[in-house]
Amino acid sequence: MAAGEEQGSSPAVFYFWSIQPFFLPGVRPAAERNRTGRYQKEIFMEQNRQYYDKIAAGRRISDQRKRLGISRQRMAEYIGKAEKYYADIERGYCGMSLETMIGIAGTLGLTLDYIAFGEEEEHELPKETKSIMFYLDNCSEKRRKKAVELLQVYLSE
Repeated sequence: MAAGEEQGSSPAVFYFWSIQPFFLPGVRPAAERNRTGRYQKEIFMEQNRQYYDKIAAGRRISDQRKRLGISRQRMAEYIGKAEKYYADIERGYCGMSLETMIGIAGTLGLTLDYIAFGEEEEHELPKETKSIMFYLDNCSEKRRKKAVELLQVYLSE
């Protein structure tokens, strides 16, 4: 052993580990824990967790896609996913990330609540309006402006 070295851990390291563990990632003060040692946030999340039925969600997505007259291949392109993966979502074989669900909802004009749980909003747009919005969202800026002009002329008569 070299001069000045002590055997075992240094007092500074011992002090850090024993007195201030909440500075370490993933370690929280004991005051946040309940009697069983579980964190209150974890218990809250467990009690309020909702699961969605993948088969029912896929059916709702498929029905809306068919109503709008969009093919599976085209829909997969719109959301930037492989066609097989999108088909598996519609069949309920696999779940989807929140990002994917948001892409599908935006493309089909659905809400996340409706896709996941089948709960529709009170002020639902008519399917014709959703169809028009879909086509306007998926065309160039120049064509969108022309379509809006034509629609305004047609509806003002």
